[in-house]
Amino acid sequence: MMLSSAAYAQDTSAPEKPEAKATSSKQKVLGLRIEGVELGAKDREDLFNVVQQRITAYPDIELVRPPEEELIDLMIELDCLDIDVECLTKVGRKRMADRVFYAQVDVVDKGFRLTVRLIDVNKGSAQRERKAVVQSKSDLTSALVREVLATFGEPPPPPPKDGLLMIRSDTGAKIFINGAFAGSGRVKLKKPPGLYVVRVEKPGYEPTLFRVDLQAGKTSKKIAELKPIEVVKAEVKPSPPPSASDESEGAGAASPEFYETWWFWTAVGAVVVSATTVGIVVGTGGSTAAPVGDLQISVDPANAWRDYSTRLGATR
Repeated sequence: MMLSSAAYAQDTSAPEKPEAKATSSKQKVLGLRIEGVELGAKDREDLFNVVQQRITAYPDIELVRPPEEELIDLMIELDCLDIDVECLTKVGRKRMADRVFYAQVDVVDKGFRLTVRLIDVNKGSAQRERKAVVQSKSDLTSALVREVLATFGEPPPPPPKDGLLMIRSDTGAKIFINGAFAGSGRVKLKKPPGLYVVRVEKPGYEPTLFRVDLQAGKTSKKIAELKPIEVVKAEVKPSPPPSASDESEGAGAASPEFYETWWFWTAVGAVVVSATTVGIVVGTGGSTAAPVGDLQISVDPANAWRDYSTRLGATR
């Protein structure tokens, strides 16, 4: 007798509701329990779990949970005389599925025969029907996996697991990840694996910038240390004390005394010349013989003894 979980389907008299299936863009697949009179309950359950796990690997497929009723009871309820395409189509329609995956194991002379069917519920036809013979019961699992892959194709690789990114800094410091504000002081975020640019800033401190290579399923911890901004003050250096040369130059630059000026000695020279001339005239007493000699006039006080009038006065 061929038994199938298609008997789990409910009464086919209820009208089909295609509008309910349009609410999801995924294909709804009903994976029925594995049937086989020569298999124990545990073997059937293990093979059924293999089918469930394999189908859930496809992101565009939504797995429909099968009913829990016994197969023979469901067959009677559905008026199914055999598990064929028509019966499996009824099961799929009542479970609001787009396709039905059915597998059955029978004992043959050479071992075990695995029969796999994929039913298009909307068209009421079989998309795929395949039979494979294996020598031992332990080979059924690998044979079933191959049939699932042949039926639905190779599943896409699973998305990488998120990594945990933890950044810690000073209280009140703003933390930016890839230019977006993430939090203050410390952040703890789950992110897809990849390279992230982290910037930490706080008023009065120099901002810091670094990269984090986050690995899938791993945690990256970073401590951002901030340095205070140094304020540069202009140094006022005291003026150096004046040197001896500066003092002498300063003294020379001072206003000279009146007796050190040129005009003073010019006037003195004029007076001396006039007085000397008068003295000569008087001293000669009217003599016609005038003294012969050099007349030396100096405006330098140190050379005043050289002046004629001075020497004349000294002789007298």
